[in-house]
Amino acid sequence: MAPSSSTRWRAARRSVNTTVHRELSDVRAILRWAVRRQLIPRNPIEGLEMPRRDDAQILPMGQGEIEAIIAHSPEHLRRAMLLSFFCGLRPGAVELLSIRYNQINWSAMSITIISARKGGLVRREIPIHEGLPLRQWFEADGADPERHITPGRANRSKRSPERLPGRRKRPGSAGGKSRCTRYGMPLFRR
Repeated sequence: MAPSSSTRWRAARRSVNTTVHRELSDVRAILRWAVRRQLIPRNPIEGLEMPRRDDAQILPMGQGEIEAIIAHSPEHLRRAMLLSFFCGLRPGAVELLSIRYNQINWSAMSITIISARKGGLVRREIPIHEGLPLRQWFEADGADPERHITPGRANRSKRSPERLPGRRKRPGSAGGKSRCTRYGMPLFRR
């Protein structure tokens, strides 16, 4: 492998510079690791000029787009999306799927969020927007303060009555092979 072959590879890829930069960074890291372990004598692409990143500016969705997405979403996703839009929560088990009704301060109209470990605040208070129907959800869910606000895999056991109706088995468990798109590895390990 020589820098000229990586240049030809780059031209054949027809990808944006950011994609090429990310992939070359992965290759460079692997080759540096191999040199440190003395598996190869030198890094053949050391000194290769990396393409300049061309990250596109991602514009936030407009009000009409948000309303259209929510209107066409199944009910179990609406709560998650509304909480994300109105409260700026991180998706996943740590923030969005872990919120319970007992984290709501009804008198102050705020939610205490236990933050994901990203180096910032451990917990934060988020004011409840008047458009977020938390009170209606609370009453519809039986006014149970221990109940999770969003139905999700992270907050239910297999026998929980909160399981979503008609939910399929996880990918890969019914004979189908689920693959990660970037590295081609199985998504679930057993």
